Amino acid sequence: MKKTLIAALVLATSIANAAEVTVLKTTVPTTARAYNQTAYAKFAIDFDTKETAAKILVTEEIFNEWDGTPGHYPFPNGPWSPNRPMPSTMTVFSDSVKIDNLNLVDDKLIYLGAEGEVECGTMGVTRIFKKPTLLLNGNCKLEANVSRKGELTVTFITK
Repeated sequence: MKKTLIAALVLATSIANAAEVTVLKTTVPTTARAYNQTAYAKFAIDFDTKETAAKILVTEEIFNEWDGTPGHYPFPNGPWSPNRPMPSTMTVFSDSVKIDNLNLVDDKLIYLGAEGEVECGTMGVTRIFKKPTLLLNGNCKLEANVSRKGELTVTFITK
């Protein structure tokens, strides 16, 4: 009984501390030949001002299969034909949006929310080229979703 109560208490406190902030909500253009839209979001840091942003990219996979003329079919030997055209990827939307209350303080990425401070990661360098990089610890993440209607939603989530 004690273990169940402790487990429920730990679960309730972890859910209570989670926060979601909508960084961007917009509509992206789509084409009539769109096969698949994929949204990507990643953290970007400006080292001069110590501010962070979300870099957002939406791509669309397009098949140029049929030119519309009768007799010209995209798959002359069936759907697994070697003549099948490969998809091409087109960038539909690209933007960088500042995330409020997320700053770089003494090589630590810290989010100041209503629940308090959440450490999202630390700054480090790559092994070979010694390029500055952000090492995330799993407490914060960016989620980018695009619906079939072209509605893009980017959410910043803390644990």
